[in-house]
This record gives sequence, C-alpha cells and structure tokens, in this order.
Amino acid sequence: MTPPWMLGRDQILSAVFSLWPDCKTESVEWVESGWDFRTAVLDGRWAVRIPRAHAGVWRLRREAALLASLDGAPVRIPQYVRIAGPYALYRWIPGEPLKPRSGADPALEELARFIEWLHHETPGAPPQGASMRWPHRIRALQQRIEPDVLSFFSAKEQRRIKARFESHVLRLSRPDWQPVLLHGDLLPEHVICQRGRLVGVVDFGDWRWGDEALDWCGVPGLTDCLPHRLRADAAFLERVQ
Repeated sequence: MTPPWMLGRDQILSAVFSLWPDCKTESVEWVESGWDFRTAVLDGRWAVRIPRAHAGVWRLRREAALLASLDGAPVRIPQYVRIAGPYALYRWIPGEPLKPRSGADPALEELARFIEWLHHETPGAPPQGASMRWPHRIRALQQRIEPDVLSFFSAKEQRRIKARFESHVLRLSRPDWQPVLLHGDLLPEHVICQRGRLVGVVDFGDWRWGDEALDWCGVPGLTDCLPHRLRADAAFLERVQ
C-alpha cells in the first residue's frame, strides 16, 4: 500500500473506497488545516483521518487506543470504527470551530467542564515518572524553538525570556503537581460547536500525561471559566500564564 503522504487527493480516495466500498460517495469535503493529519469527510457522515507523514501512523493508532478507553464524555469525541493501514474512519462530528465571545459564553463553560472530566474522571493512572518526563518535554520544546524565535527580540528581551523559561522548568521539576491526562492540543479549531454550544472535541493526536495547565491556556477566554479549586491555586495560574 502506497503511503497517503505520497498520494494526491484522488489517489487517497481511491485507496479509501477500495478498503471500504460501502463508504464510496461523490460528496467529499477536505479538511486540510491540520499539521499532522488531513481529513476527508464523506457524505457529511464519515471522516477519514489521514497522516501526513510516517510518524502519524503510530500516532493514529495511539489516539484510537486512547479514545476507545474513554467512556462518559460530556460531549462527542471521535470513536474510530475502522482502521486499515494508515487510514482510520470515525463518525463525523458536524459543527463549526469555537469562536470565543466576550462576556459569558456557554461554549467556554461547557469546554471547562469537559477539561475537568478529561483530567480527573477518566480511567487509568499516569505512568511512573510522568511528572519528571514533562519538564524534559518542555526543555526539548525550548531547544527546538529558541533558535527561530529569540532572533526577533533584543538581547535584553532574550535574557528575560530565557530567565522566565528557566523559572518555569524549575517549578515543573518540583513534585508539587500531579500529571493528568491531557488533550495536548486544545485550540479553538479542535472544539466543535453548534448554535453557540459545545458539541464535540476532536484531534487527540497529541494526548499525553502532563501538567493540566497546558489544556487551559490554548483557548482565549477559557481561564475565565476555571473551577474554584484552580482559581485559588497561584502556582497553577502562574504555569498557565
């Protein structure tokens, strides 16, 4: 099977329809906004998730395994019904990406409840040493982006940024926070709404165990909906910022 990242759209569809003839349709909508995956929406009912590179095949199966273990989500999440090679099929969750509004926003409040559910009511426990792996992930991110990002700042600003990052990694290295199950890429485009209400959360390809602050900082206005236990946690608020 030729990998999909070496194929054009028509070739991908030909491969998909040969795998699953009952899904064949002339109505196909492409979602190309993802960095790691593209999605073909078939007849407005089915979504085929397609990796853009070889590493995505492993991530796709890892994502499917996690989603299969999650029960009782307060909103819809993808549930893969068929996986063949680098292709995975799930029921499409129709709607529009979240557009945060000023003032009270029911969708943001519902997203906050979803995050609380994901972090604290999902099954399983973090692997041993997960809290120590997280600082290493952040350090690796720093080393990857610093050469490209810091050149935009003055020498004084570069020193301030580095000092702030070092302080953050130091705080993460202290055992005073517990790793939780993270979505890992919770941005407005992965939050699906209908008529201003939350109906689904998609794209769990970056899920991991880590600092719950990560899932709270990617959607504008979401911190206004923090539960009371987190509002009172100054160390948590600092990590979010």
